[in-house]
Amino acid sequence: MLVWTREPWRQYMIVSDLNFRIEPLLHERGTPSERALNEVSRQSSTR
Repeated sequence: MLVWTREPWRQYMIVSDLNFRIEPLLHERGTPSERALNEVSRQSSTR
């Protein structure tokens, strides 16, 4: 993700804030790699 700010001195705090807001959404929706891993584990458990 690319973000523009008029406050470059706050860049690390802005990145941190974005990460803390985005991370729960990714877990809630399931990232593509997480869904793939879940599918593989379901398939292997039914064999």
